Amino acid sequence: MLRHYLGNTGNTVNLDPAELMTEIPEFNDEVNRTIHNQVAEIVAQAVASGNYGKPTPFGTGWLGFYPSPTKYPDWFRAIGGFDYSVGGVVTVYPPSTPGGNPIVHVESQVDIADRYNWDTGKESKIGPLTIEDGDIQALQTAGLAREFNIEGHHLMPTFQGEFIV
Repeated sequence: MLRHYLGNTGNTVNLDPAELMTEIPEFNDEVNRTIHNQVAEIVAQAVASGNYGKPTPFGTGWLGFYPSPTKYPDWFRAIGGFDYSVGGVVTVYPPSTPGGNPIVHVESQVDIADRYNWDTGKESKIGPLTIEDGDIQALQTAGLAREFNIEGHHLMPTFQGEFIV
């Protein structure tokens, strides 16, 4: 990412959220937990109302995630904190047996967004070196580098099955 910053184009970088989910298990867990919670709310409403078979959209808005600088130093240095959102459509069907759990069909996605920038007043330690963020930020002010957006979109695997309530 630093190389892209120094390339001085300002072009958006596409980063697949699946890569982050694979390399940062805590992010994978958080995404899946967030989707599960959204689905659970829709299932509870369908069960309470008896309104089955209706595709129901969901979405979270933007949520923050920050990879651990000690566990994931490369990702921490590359992007630091970033925002993510999940969304999709859930269809809830009645249980296949009386008193059983409802059946769900879930199609979902995860999106990420970040702005690659350097903030005055922060510093980064890389080995024995301490780099002042303001010094790196000054490269943009001098026209030698340019901040850019990081975006990504990933379709999660479709789930069809019993939802344990």
